[in-house]
Amino acid sequence: MDYSKFTRTILTEYMLLAGATILGIALSVIGGIYLVKAFLLQNAEQTEFKFLFFNNKESIIDFIGLILVAVILALILLWSRNVWADVPYAINKDFSRTIGIVVSQDAAGRDDVGEARGFRLRDIETGEVLNLQVFYTPIREGEIYEVMYLPNTKVGAIVRKIEGDELP
Repeated sequence: MDYSKFTRTILTEYMLLAGATILGIALSVIGGIYLVKAFLLQNAEQTEFKFLFFNNKESIIDFIGLILVAVILALILLWSRNVWADVPYAINKDFSRTIGIVVSQDAAGRDDVGEARGFRLRDIETGEVLNLQVFYTPIREGEIYEVMYLPNTKVGAIVRKIEGDELP
C-alpha cells in the first residue's frame, strides 16, 4: 500500500502544531524582552537604582507582567516537549502504525466533511489505549481502523476503515 498521502497529511498537521508552538515561544520571548526593558527603564529613571524595591505602581505592574510571561513561556515549553520529541520521527517519516477499535468517539459535525478529530483507539494486539488526533469524517465507537501516527504527539491519519471480515 502506498502510504505517501498519509505521510503528507500527518506532516502537515504536525507542522501546523510545531509552527503554533514556535510562534507562542517567540511572542513570549518578545513580550518578556519588552517588559524587562520597561521595568529596567522605569527603575533607572530614579535617582538610585533599586532592583527589588519598587518605586511606583508601574514598576510593580511591569514586574508582575514579567513573571506572567515567564510562566507562560514555561508552560508552552512544557506543553511542547512532545512536539520536539517527534521531530526525528517526522524528519525520517518513521510513523507508528496500528489497528484498533474506537473506544471513545468524535462524531460532531457533518458526516460528509473531514475535520480534526480526537478519539481513543484500543490497539487490537497490545490492548493499549491511544488518544489520537486525525483529520477525518466522524468516528464512531466500535469501528475498527488502521492508523498511522507520530508516537509522542499522537497526530496521525486513518489509513483505512476495517470491516468485520477484514480483521488480520
